[in-house]
Amino acid sequence: MTSFGTGAFPRFPVHARRLHHLAPAQALAPLTYTDEHIGHRTDPVSPAQRSSSAKTKDKNKETPDGLPVRSFRDLLEHLSKLHRETINFTGQRIEKITNPTPTQRRVFELIGVPIPLTLANT
Repeated sequence: MTSFGTGAFPRFPVHARRLHHLAPAQALAPLTYTDEHIGHRTDPVSPAQRSSSAKTKDKNKETPDGLPVRSFRDLLEHLSKLHRETINFTGQRIEKITNPTPTQRRVFELIGVPIPLTLANT
């Protein structure tokens, strides 16, 4: 079994520095506490005001489509729990990816990349 992480289960090698190149933080804003609708400020030293949609996300702790809102770090941690399993059965080797959660599926949709069925060894 090829291991891409520590512990008993292999993990996708999705690290913050790699994901940053795949998707800017703004692309993942719908799943984080980031305010997506920052208004124009006339005074640059006045405190920023969060939009009503950001306040709703903060209050409900979920996105408009019902997914949980997370910090960027927590989102990366959740994404790292997508595992690849290698099954050897009667001489056949089968690689399987655990079923992605709705949040993991949404991350891949937002960055415009399909969920890989297999991993290339890097």
